[in-house]
Amino acid sequence: MKTNLEEWNVEDPVFWEQKGKKIAYRNLWLSIPALLLSFAVWMMWSIITTKMKEYNFHFGMITPDMSEDMVNEQLARINNLYYTLPAIAVSQELPLGSRILS
Repeated sequence: MKTNLEEWNVEDPVFWEQKGKKIAYRNLWLSIPALLLSFAVWMMWSIITTKMKEYNFHFGMITPDMSEDMVNEQLARINNLYYTLPAIAVSQELPLGSRILS
């Protein structure tokens, strides 16, 4: 089975009946269950993560037994990550060899 389309002309009724319809239906039968599963996992994960603190899971960052100074220090580290990681990502080269913001 080829992965790249060499021709895709759905406006042509002959092409649609001979090739296009088969490819389109195969893609639908593969993508609909995959999307359904991915949205189900996404929805369940968003519900589960909001309830994790109730079961004493604190994501390894800030726990109830930390002092205020420790919490502030941890928040500063997290905040630094939010500012540092995008800068690192922007400075990397794209696969095509061009830079993102150059």
